[in-house]
Amino acid sequence: MWRGQPFDGVSSRWLEEVQAPRLTERYLTALERRTDLDLLAGRAADTVPELSEQVVRHPLRESLALRLLVALDRCGRQAEALRWYARIRAVITRELGVEPNRELRRAHADLLAGRPLDPPGTAPAQGRWGHRPGEYGLNRSNGFGRPGR
Repeated sequence: MWRGQPFDGVSSRWLEEVQAPRLTERYLTALERRTDLDLLAGRAADTVPELSEQVVRHPLRESLALRLLVALDRCGRQAEALRWYARIRAVITRELGVEPNRELRRAHADLLAGRPLDPPGTAPAQGRWGHRPGEYGLNRSNGFGRPGR
């Protein structure tokens, strides 16, 4: 069970500077994994409150923000997802001087176009040369790999 900040109220510079960031990273990674499973299981609405809170706490963690946009989209709250994107983009451009990563920009474009968002890691992977695995090669439908040919 995770509550609050690690070592909150404990006065130790080492714990605060070394251990707390490590534990926070582990927590956020676990939260993202759990969110992915919840999204795949159709429990998007259950993830929105905690994701919203954590995106406010960690606005530069784009992987977390992406999961929030997906969860909101899955709940039919596209307008709210677009507002969150604008908020996240503003923080990233102000703090880092760059645009959000490709996945967030793609999610934004999909929201604007009315296309459903896929949870992170579920979109087909692309190979080294930009094709999807299995797109080219041996299969019966394209005539390659048939016995006797």
